[in-house]
Amino acid sequence: MDLSATKPCLGAGIRQNFNQLLALRTGLSYVYLEQSDANSFSTSRHPRNLSFRTHILEASALIEFRVAKFNLNTKKRRSSWEYYVFGGLGGFYYSPQAKYKTRYVSLRPLTTEGQGLKPRTKPYSLVDIAIPIGGGLRYGYGFGNTVYVEMGYRATNTDYIDDVSTSYYS
Repeated sequence: MDLSATKPCLGAGIRQNFNQLLALRTGLSYVYLEQSDANSFSTSRHPRNLSFRTHILEASALIEFRVAKFNLNTKKRRSSWEYYVFGGLGGFYYSPQAKYKTRYVSLRPLTTEGQGLKPRTKPYSLVDIAIPIGGGLRYGYGFGNTVYVEMGYRATNTDYIDDVSTSYYS
């Protein structure tokens, strides 16, 4: 993981509390990923000289569990803070591209690893499943207003988000 290449994720959603500890959350998120072998910490990847970018759109349904809640009372107002963790299921769309000369080219139609060209293979799907897990810190103010920061990880069913997997086609 290269934290210097990490980008923020933008999202919107709806959350329904079941009780003091559990909530169901649905959401729609957008994230932009990019990376280049030239920037890799692993010098063995430099000669490969691959790079990509992709825009990802994800829809998810998550169960949220409140780990801790605390209040800070000041002379001016009362604030509410809480830590939470989440997990669930999502689906996402992506389309890896690489820059060629002055424009970006979609990589899937090029079948760079022979998907669909080699016997018993087919092109990878641009729609897949994700299992989001993570946690965050939420600040509540006023009636029903919250601001939060969270970190999440997505386990996916594909190795082609960057169009590169494990086999190379001659």
